[in-house]
Amino acid sequence: MHQQEVPAVEQELYFERDDKLGRKRYAEFLKKLILNSDDFKRDDERRAFSIAIDSPWGTGKSYFLNMFRNYLCTEKDCDMAVVLYNAWENDNWNNAFEPLAQTLFEAFQVFDEDQKVELENAVKAIAILARGVAAKKVEKHISEDVLCEAIEAITKENPNKNIASKEYFAYKEMIERLRECIAQGLARSGKKQLVVIIDELDRCRPDFAVQTMEFVKHLFDAENVVFLFALDMSQLCHSVKSIYGEGMDAEGYLIRFFDYYGKLIEPDMAEFIRQEIGAIPHIEGRIDDFAQTARKLDLSLRDLKMILRVFIQMEKYFLHEYKSGIAHSLYFKLVCVKYKFPSQLKDFLKGKANNPPLVGMLFPPTMEVLALSEPLESTNKKMVCSNKGTVTWTIEKANWKMDMVVDAAHKISCVLINPYRPNQRTPKDISKTSNINGLLFYPDLKKWDQIKDLTPAQYLMQQLEMFDFFQPNNQ
Repeated sequence: MHQQEVPAVEQELYFERDDKLGRKRYAEFLKKLILNSDDFKRDDERRAFSIAIDSPWGTGKSYFLNMFRNYLCTEKDCDMAVVLYNAWENDNWNNAFEPLAQTLFEAFQVFDEDQKVELENAVKAIAILARGVAAKKVEKHISEDVLCEAIEAITKENPNKNIASKEYFAYKEMIERLRECIAQGLARSGKKQLVVIIDELDRCRPDFAVQTMEFVKHLFDAENVVFLFALDMSQLCHSVKSIYGEGMDAEGYLIRFFDYYGKLIEPDMAEFIRQEIGAIPHIEGRIDDFAQTARKLDLSLRDLKMILRVFIQMEKYFLHEYKSGIAHSLYFKLVCVKYKFPSQLKDFLKGKANNPPLVGMLFPPTMEVLALSEPLESTNKKMVCSNKGTVTWTIEKANWKMDMVVDAAHKISCVLINPYRPNQRTPKDISKTSNINGLLFYPDLKKWDQIKDLTPAQYLMQQLEMFDFFQPNNQ
């Protein structure tokens, strides 16, 4: 059995090697949009171009952006400087401006020392002035000469302005210097465009997320600069409302930041599962069933990756002995529910819930069997010998008719509970691909003496108890 290694997002990723979801086509579209961004600006007064890619958390945005950055850097017709900025890694800072500015200018390794000092002063001045700090306090943090020059120049042109106005005009002057530095850095780098990819914005503190967008719009609005935001719009709307109130038109507020808004292409779940698990015997024909289960439970790619890692552990530990694809589907569904809705599954298997909706949705053929509260062996038996070296026990209890088959060579027993045709007996032998109501399989029956005193639900709990998830889930 082979498990394809899953590269961490911190690794360098490339479409040719790592595109498990077929998203290169979307990358090609975005590249053309960026190259022709001047033709698609919503506002003629804006200099920069902003793109929003909307997709829920856990759907592979960071993975895609890693590949997209390297794609832009290696394409022959993309004469771009590309910066990938993780906003969430910086939201412990007291303002959103400085980390973004620092990351942006680290991309330009073309400034001499004097320009670096000027740039650093501009960045510090804007950060402090933006917070409305008084001029005397500002001087403690930046070069006094730089701030004084800005304020003095403004004062000469506007002698009647008070200190607040002087501070404001100094702030505006610093913004222009900042934009000039961006233009100079881009020119010195020999690149035609600067592409700033901003990831994980929706995971940030609400104030940090909103600040980041505001600063991009007002401070980094420079020619030939493209900002690409990857975000979860619904989550970001909650952040906006937490600041401005529930009555705020959060979506309308957010849309005004972007020239283009689009959604990340929906993943092909079946192909993703196929590539994640590699070549595992007996389940190729079940991949579509796995994908359907993932869609029913609304699993994200992140959810699915966690589930598949545990499922592969199950395959290595015991499921590789199961020759029936139905068995692999059963345990995949069980581990999905255990990850996503553990309390519901636990309550049902312990008999605390008669018909939980998700368990019923995923396991309709076995619901009545799982609901039985008696051990499998607590029945009257009648033994019948066959000519094939097998012994068939026909078991009768109340209105249930059950068939137990024992393979004399391997001492294998099983129980068929058939509530749908209670008056019909169908004794039969069990092959390695047979199943009992989609619940018990050949490897289960090899250990009949160990499981005969368990109810069906207790047995499944025993099978699952070693396979847990370490991250908190949503229930």
